[in-house]
Amino acid sequence: MQENDNILNKLFHPSPRGRLWQIFVLIIFLAVFGGLVDGGKYYNRGVDWIANKTGQPVGWLKVGEVPFRLGLDLQGGSHLVYEADMSAISEKDKSSAIEGVRDVIERRVNVFGVSEPIVQTTVSGGKYRVIVELAGIKDINEAINMIGETPLLEFKEQANESRELTEDEKNKMDAANEQAKAQAEEVLGKLLSGGDFAALAKQYSQDEKTKSNGGDMGWITKKDNSEIVSYVSGLKKGEITNDLVESSEGYEILKLEDTREKTNPFKDNEVEKEIKASHLLICYDGIEGCSSGLTKEDAYAKIKQIKAKATPQNFDKLVRENSTEPNAAQTGGQLGWFSKGDMVKPFEDAVFSQAVGTISFVVETQFGYHLIYKEAERPIIEYKARRILFKTISKQDIIGDQKEWKNTELTGKNLKHANVQFDPNDNSPTVGLEFDSEGAKM
Repeated sequence: MQENDNILNKLFHPSPRGRLWQIFVLIIFLAVFGGLVDGGKYYNRGVDWIANKTGQPVGWLKVGEVPFRLGLDLQGGSHLVYEADMSAISEKDKSSAIEGVRDVIERRVNVFGVSEPIVQTTVSGGKYRVIVELAGIKDINEAINMIGETPLLEFKEQANESRELTEDEKNKMDAANEQAKAQAEEVLGKLLSGGDFAALAKQYSQDEKTKSNGGDMGWITKKDNSEIVSYVSGLKKGEITNDLVESSEGYEILKLEDTREKTNPFKDNEVEKEIKASHLLICYDGIEGCSSGLTKEDAYAKIKQIKAKATPQNFDKLVRENSTEPNAAQTGGQLGWFSKGDMVKPFEDAVFSQAVGTISFVVETQFGYHLIYKEAERPIIEYKARRILFKTISKQDIIGDQKEWKNTELTGKNLKHANVQFDPNDNSPTVGLEFDSEGAKM
């Protein structure tokens, strides 16, 4: 008992040095706890990585992953305050009325997929207000329209006819385009004779975004503007296109000023890369669109068996024989070239960290389990280009977009009965409508 009393005495009545050790242990505990809260997903991913590498389950407990929400102060967005007119509402009903308004607004913004909107009420000085915070919605008019639009029920039918240009419209279009081509050829002749590209761009270009800068488009990549890059990538520095370029916007004359490897300014100017890869996917029951008939456990066991025998030489064959991805038998799981931001995060993290010519460990995404074969890697090239644009007119410019649906003559006055049935299994409502004899039944 003497020894136990001494231990308890030291725990509850420590010496000054003992108190320092208590504080030190507490700091270590809080640091570990804070790290698991902040980086829980990385800890869990590490546990999965060890399990995949060893082929054995790891007996470490996983931690909850806490999603962090960026509010208006970090992400930006819209802050709206609505004041309710309560003049026609009795005093006893005002609180329930303002809460009803809040519920309606919240349902409307949820429909648009706004990330965790904040909708709350406040009463001050006899004023009833609804405060709405929409993180990520920076266009104030968009936010107002999102909340204020009144639902509209329209009855439409599929439009099978498409309008063609009249002879007069076609003649006018052809004449305008011929004029644009003639002017473009004239300016091209001046450039080939030694004319100044920037000065001619300021004088003639119809691209309002670049005209004042002498046609300077800045630094662009294939991802930014694949059409322009496809033309300038074959030029030498300082060279212009010897012939007119007929792009989707009109006739163009392009000049390549310079090229460089794209770097990330937030990571010590790290060169940004793009990857060429293929993948093998095994999905399982519960994933939308998956019809493999496999449970999650069966899918994992199957992809582990495939991983054990996969090599760069037989990967294409394994994909065609086993992958549950649609058309995998024809494509071999080819993904082409892609850069960061093009793939879901777990897939991206795996492929960008693995070496060229290797096959990844098992990667889990919302689509199932993947094996990734990294075929090649290259730096992303940026092009500094200038343009002189002469716009042309297209059929679509004259007649506008051809609508797939057109309005019918049915209106609310024809409606006799309506009912809505909600299916909790697929979250989709079914609307039943019955019209009078002047309308129709649906």
